[in-house]
Formats: sequence, structure tokens, C-alpha cells
Amino acid sequence: LGKLVDTVGMFAPTRLMMGVDGVGKGINKRQELAALALREGQARAKPGEALAVTAQRVTKLDAKPTTQMVQESENAAHLRTMNAELGPLGRALMTARDLTPGGWVVMPFFRTITNSMKWGWQRTPILAEFSIQNWTDIVAGGAARDLAISRMLLGQAIGGAIAYQALQGNIIGALPVGSSKEQKR
Repeated sequence: LGKLVDTVGMFAPTRLMMGVDGVGKGINKRQELAALALREGQARAKPGEALAVTAQRVTKLDAKPTTQMVQESENAAHLRTMNAELGPLGRALMTARDLTPGGWVVMPFFRTITNSMKWGWQRTPILAEFSIQNWTDIVAGGAARDLAISRMLLGQAIGGAIAYQALQGNIIGALPVGSSKEQKR
């Protein structure tokens, strides 16, 4: 019985996380397909075309997406669930982890952590300007450019709001016990 509990306990969290991850990917893929259908349907609209015709085109694209739309939606789902493929350095580190006995124990979620750091880097004020992905997307133009600029600006806006609140004294570190601000609260 003890070995059974140990075995189930060892695999259950991983399996549960895989299930939750799959649901998240499904939701993100569906959302991206709808966004791509809308974007593509509007891009194909002719000047003066009735809104109903454009809506019908969007509905058709949503029901039967192109191969490129499906690929883009899968890439977006992987990116948003922090499961995007890593670059050459990340893949080399994952290979080293896999070849090291007990590597999975020491670094079980290497891809997720690495992608989380990349995600944060692309949105953090000042660091976002040094993100290779942001500049690649800006140079690519179109929707990729718009998304890169919005990532950078949203990160700067949130960072600015936090900095303003900190300067106003609304965001502070831990107060010493018995301090005057703590007594006021």
C-alpha cells in the first residue's frame, strides 16, 4: 500500500498539471483562432462592403480556419501557457538536465520558468527595449508590430503607475513594529 501511495503521489501532480495545461492551451488556441478570423476577415473587406458580408466572412474563417491560422493559434497557445520552444541555449540546458541523474528533481519546470522570465523581460520597463523578440516583431510589421508595441507600452504604463504610487508613499516596504504609519492604519 505504501509503494502504491508513493507511486501515485509521484505522478498525480504532474498528470494533473498536464490536464490543466491542456485546458489552458485549448482556451488560448480557440481565442487566438477567433482573433485571427476577425483580423483576416476585416483585412479582406473591400471599401464600402456591407458589415453583414464581412461578418459572414469572419464566421466562415472561424468555422474553417486556414492552415496558417491553426499554426499561429497553436504557437500563441504554447506561448501563453509558457510552453513555447526554447532557443539553442535553453534546449542545450534542457538536454544537460535530462542527461544528469536527478536533473528532473532539481529543475522540473525549466521551460516554464525560462519562458516566464522571457515573458516578463518583454514587458518590463527599460528591459523591454532590449528584447530581441520585441524588435523582431516590430520589424516584421503588421499585427506582430502592434502587439510588440502594446506589450512595451503596457509594461511601461504599469511600471509608471507603480513608481508613482511608491513615490507618493502608498507602496512601501515592511514597517517596523510600532511605527507611526502602522499605528495610523
